[in-house]
Amino acid sequence: MRNSYRIQIKSLIFSGILLISGNIMAQKPCKVAMSQTIFNQYKSAIESESFSANKMEMAKQASKCFTVAQIKTVLDIFSFENDKLDFAKWAYSRCTDKDNYFTVNASLTYSSSKSELTKYINQQPGEQEEVAVDTETETNDPPPVKPKTDRLAPKKTTPKLPEKNDLADWEKENQKAMDMYNESFKNAQKQMNSFFVMTIGNEDSQIDNSNDIHKPDEDESSLPSKAPRIVIVEPEIDNENNFTAKVKTKKTKVSGVISSTVGIYEVFINETEAILNQKGEFFGDILLAPGVNQIEIKAKDTKGQVAKIGFKIQRELEEKAPSEKTEPIKKEDPTPAPFNFISEVDKDIPKLKNSNKDAIAVVIGNAKYSKAKPVDYAVNDARSMKNYLVNMLGFKEGNILYYENATLGDFNTVFGTKGNIKGKLFNNIKQGVSDVVIFYSGHGAPGLKDSKAYFVPVESDPNYMENSGYPVDVLYENLKKLPAKSITFFSDACFSGADVFEKISPMVIRAKEPIKDGLKNTSLINSCTGTEVSCWQNEEQHGLFTFYLLKAMKDYQTTDANKDKQISLEEVFKVVSDNNEGVPYYARRQYGLTQTPVLQGTKSKILFKY
Repeated sequence: MRNSYRIQIKSLIFSGILLISGNIMAQKPCKVAMSQTIFNQYKSAIESESFSANKMEMAKQASKCFTVAQIKTVLDIFSFENDKLDFAKWAYSRCTDKDNYFTVNASLTYSSSKSELTKYINQQPGEQEEVAVDTETETNDPPPVKPKTDRLAPKKTTPKLPEKNDLADWEKENQKAMDMYNESFKNAQKQMNSFFVMTIGNEDSQIDNSNDIHKPDEDESSLPSKAPRIVIVEPEIDNENNFTAKVKTKKTKVSGVISSTVGIYEVFINETEAILNQKGEFFGDILLAPGVNQIEIKAKDTKGQVAKIGFKIQRELEEKAPSEKTEPIKKEDPTPAPFNFISEVDKDIPKLKNSNKDAIAVVIGNAKYSKAKPVDYAVNDARSMKNYLVNMLGFKEGNILYYENATLGDFNTVFGTKGNIKGKLFNNIKQGVSDVVIFYSGHGAPGLKDSKAYFVPVESDPNYMENSGYPVDVLYENLKKLPAKSITFFSDACFSGADVFEKISPMVIRAKEPIKDGLKNTSLINSCTGTEVSCWQNEEQHGLFTFYLLKAMKDYQTTDANKDKQISLEEVFKVVSDNNEGVPYYARRQYGLTQTPVLQGTKSKILFKY
């Protein structure tokens, strides 16, 4: 752990030195970007680093120019907004197509970051002051042949010595560069000092008078275990202004890094549990009231030792021009309309000649919850799945029981209740003839008393899940008695309770696994394991699992591994769960989380033919 601190400190100082080196070497503007082969090697080198500071240090070692597309690719590697903004600033002077640099804003999350990048670009000097980089075009041509005689060689000329005035100008520029270097070094030292000041050693310590600062030269192996150390990454905190950050948004991201000698058990931002990955990075969203908001980060390690850190976030109200009309405040829709946006998987859905006129489907998308956070893209997931069932699997639209924002009454009506299986699904199937497909996108949660897994209807109270949720084990028991030809159940939901519970720690409640014995001719495919979180594919406005499920179906010729003109559930699952191209990779890359899809039951089930 001591070495990780040293690496982060060195990276802070090294970043300042790289910046000054670039200014000293100012020469010609960039004209030729690095080749794709070189860029791929460069990208892999960055991704191989474990820590954010090391990634940034590796990224800034590039000596060649970039295209805007290459810069955006690098930005996607970084998890934190500050790192993205830092690299976007650094890369601007090395860009070959600056006219398109405005598109880099799309890679930044917050409007404040986009504004800061724009301000930085507007403050840059002209093209003649761009950094010196290798602008020579890569080529495989053989080296030029040296002339055999001296007759073709150019005449030697004596280099002209600089004039006295030129020397004076050079000394001024050199002094200016040295001043900039000293200032950068001081800033790096300041950041290094704040890194340790922001580190708390026990529960009673305060941010401005900690007596248990984690020194970089301590030998932790010879010391007793200490409470976790907390470092805030976002938002940017002004230490000189009573440790206060200023934002203009109603919701802001809080993130940071925690170190521990024994391992982190849980992290809370105020009274809400934060998302924590294996590298000690944590993050969560905070809703802000106008004015000053007190924020407390609390971390507990596996020995029960607790560390706290406090700071303030001031939400500033944006001032409107006098001529502007004040619009009435509208309640925000948790599932914003996609407007003109169409996801990749919703464009040109293949229309195959399959016909399964007796098949029955249940499609549910739960987004608008009255007592829990919304699932923004659940309705999009449901609508898209319905289109795929009709166009690719050959279902009749009238045979699809479709629900947006289903209530507990809807669940009972469709699937039946405990001891009574004869709901709508049972009554619609032809016994031994109908194939059944069930799709659910929305919240899942464990019961606080019985720890059983529940689907969460939109009006459900998470604190009384046993009374207001639909039990997963009841659904499985009813499916066992359903006289269908086959059953395929897709679930884009997690049962850890993330984003469902308020003021309690759902991650310590592990939902009991429902008994699946007796499920004949049934395939169950879930977006993640019982303790993981299901992520979103924000750019495509779908659940991450649903997006890659639909993509595997749409790209059916690629998905068909054995080229037998039919797509099995196992072939689809291999695409969805691919560790380098599927859900696990993008959950790890975009969120720093582990999401592992699970397939149980009959794997050879044929979904459709072509």
